[in-house]
Amino acid sequence: IGGFVVGELVRRGRTTELYRARALDPSADSGGVAEVTMRRFTGNPRDVDLWSDRFLDAMLIGSDLAGQPGILNVLGATREKDASWLITESFEATSFETVLADPNRLQSSLPVNGVVAVVERALEALAGCHARGSTPVVHGDLRPGCILVGAEGEVKLTGFGCAPGSLSPGEMRVPPDRLPWFPP
Repeated sequence: IGGFVVGELVRRGRTTELYRARALDPSADSGGVAEVTMRRFTGNPRDVDLWSDRFLDAMLIGSDLAGQPGILNVLGATREKDASWLITESFEATSFETVLADPNRLQSSLPVNGVVAVVERALEALAGCHARGSTPVVHGDLRPGCILVGAEGEVKLTGFGCAPGSLSPGEMRVPPDRLPWFPP
């Protein structure tokens, strides 16, 4: 698919699936990275165009944010007739949303200092995006599901496909699986 061999299914979410993948020609298809992750939209087929646009926006913004600390590197996006794909660096992680909702944790509370550490790292990455000189990037859809936490506690932000900078002035793109939200 788009220059990649799709491998094992890693995780299935509400509207997307994550796969391990390998670039056929890493220098041409993924900036020299051979092992990647591919996210496939699996929701309502009527929403493929919306997700394709969102993935393309994430790719365009991702190229501006390449190498930015705390940001998941986006390497590309592709589309098939009935599916959209986003290609990112391979990063073994769990969403902060999943960490917070872990049923094994329900018997005890999550340590406050652990939550604070994740939020601090996410805010540091976000501040770096906002402080990018003449082209600051605003996330547009920051929520626990867009904060990835690695096994060693490293934190990366993802989900920049709704960033207002990728849209026309005054336009707002709400992901098909979410309700619009506006600050109070």
